Amino acid sequence: MDRRPTAAGRGGQDRDISREDEEVGLMESMRLLRLKFRKKQTAIAEYVGVSVNTYRRWEAGTAEPSFSQIRKLAEAFGFTSYRFFKFLCGGRLH
Repeated sequence: MDRRPTAAGRGGQDRDISREDEEVGLMESMRLLRLKFRKKQTAIAEYVGVSVNTYRRWEAGTAEPSFSQIRKLAEAFGFTSYRFFKFLCGGRLH
């Protein structure tokens, strides 16, 4: 029996989740979280106190936020730092 996880695709049809889907990078996780909460890059950048270009570099993985900036990012999404790190490292939001 095939036990690969599936996810609903367009039209409610299931699709297989590939290894590539499961292994997103830390900053890609941050982008997915932002999209899930329907927040704009400009709003997050302003809350954290950085330029939009800096925030975009974080999501692109070409720069990394400092620990204090990560704490502000967690606050922007309404999470504790621990829960935010857990999500970025592949944890699920429940």
